[in-house]
Amino acid sequence: MKKLLLLFVSFVIVSSLFASPRITFTNLIMKVEMNPSLMNSACIEAGKQNIPVSVYIPDKVFIEAKDVEDGRVVYSVITNFARPEIGGYTAFYEDITSAYNLSIARVRFADGKVIDNSGEVLQLHKSTNGKLLIIPDRTNKMVLGFDYVTGNLVDPNFIPASATYLSYPKHAIQRSKTRILVSDMVNDVVQEFDTSGAYIRVFAPVGGVNLTILDNIRGMCYRPNGNLLVCNAGNGSKIQQFDTGGVFINSFITTSVNYPTSILYRPADILVANTSGGSPLIFKYNLNGTFIGPFTTEALTSPGQSFRNTDGTIMVCESNGTSPGLKKFDSTGTLITTFTGATGLRGVFRLGSGNYVVTNGAGLHELDDTTGALIRTIYSGGVSFEYIDVFDPTPVTGVENNSTPVMFKLYDNYPNPFNPATTIKYDLAERTYVTLQIFDNAGRLVETLQNGYQTAGAHEKTFEGNNLSSGIYYYKLSAGNNVETRKMVLVK
Repeated sequence: MKKLLLLFVSFVIVSSLFASPRITFTNLIMKVEMNPSLMNSACIEAGKQNIPVSVYIPDKVFIEAKDVEDGRVVYSVITNFARPEIGGYTAFYEDITSAYNLSIARVRFADGKVIDNSGEVLQLHKSTNGKLLIIPDRTNKMVLGFDYVTGNLVDPNFIPASATYLSYPKHAIQRSKTRILVSDMVNDVVQEFDTSGAYIRVFAPVGGVNLTILDNIRGMCYRPNGNLLVCNAGNGSKIQQFDTGGVFINSFITTSVNYPTSILYRPADILVANTSGGSPLIFKYNLNGTFIGPFTTEALTSPGQSFRNTDGTIMVCESNGTSPGLKKFDSTGTLITTFTGATGLRGVFRLGSGNYVVTNGAGLHELDDTTGALIRTIYSGGVSFEYIDVFDPTPVTGVENNSTPVMFKLYDNYPNPFNPATTIKYDLAERTYVTLQIFDNAGRLVETLQNGYQTAGAHEKTFEGNNLSSGIYYYKLSAGNNVETRKMVLVK
């Protein structure tokens, strides 16, 4: 009897050693999204066991420590970088070493040591106009820079790897000409860096970690007055507001907020996406943060970053669900289509070519703007990317400077009368949401030249009237609470 019992116990132990993790790939991804500190625990455990926190083999697999189950590190295994749910699975370290040859991999350990036998060489490009797309990589705890026009990799160390200051970087946004803010889901603060990548300070909340103010934070954005809004998913979900120095002001939005992920300003309202709370998950608020109602009745599973096109349509990243991908809504919240060329999405931006770039847990991908088909994976390299934002190095009035800011001003277009082109110049006193539209003499919209955030300072746009008849036209500039309209004449 004792022998039978001993054999049974031995069988259970051996079976447990070779069993796969109980948690599925999809559930693991969602679990970590809701509680990002689990990844830190997994990295700590991997360090104790002297096993990797991530493994990358070019064009083959990306493996990352994400959880701990019965004292063993659970890894997510991604074999399809554009669509992680296809072929994605969970594994213990023993499963990984038996399935893959780690001698040809890039292997990273908890102490920061990297053994790179992948043979992969970074293909770097120059920025075509100076602007960059800045994207945090939470695997390597850094921020990378990509070309604003093409999406190609420009700077792999825009903010270099920093385990001290970045545990789970989610969203990087420009604060001024020389400053960058990065929200960190695990460190529970907004960190400030300069554009050389040097760490400056904890920007918000002033004084450092305060979980009653920020806990499990995600996306950020500026109000037209320069105040910072931060999605706070822990300790009572809400959108928190800070002044231009990082001092906490108040909870700007609290109604119908449940694990908020991103904030999108439109000319007349604000859209807030939530990770959980049932359908709908995207709600509308007025510009003062007062609840209006749902943006859409479409069922969504874990929406991430949103992006507004110049025609008013809204692109929403969805990381999970029955048909995850990049969802396109009209301005009223009606679903138009779902692009599925890449899935498990977190960040989105539209390139000058019109195509979309999107991020997921395995890299940056370019999608056709009409069909949503995958055009290319721009960069993988053993990364897990988050939200996309813009860094513009052109001179602006920065909050760290003592210079007197310019005032809002719309200038007369030049030349006027014109044929076929004219230039419209204007000044902005602060970073704000700007629309510049052309109307004919009957009040019909002819063209939208600008529709989105712009930094403080001088700006100009060129209007082409090649396809228009001679006559009187009007250009209208709306920037925050400022609106001005001027007349121009096209003579052919």
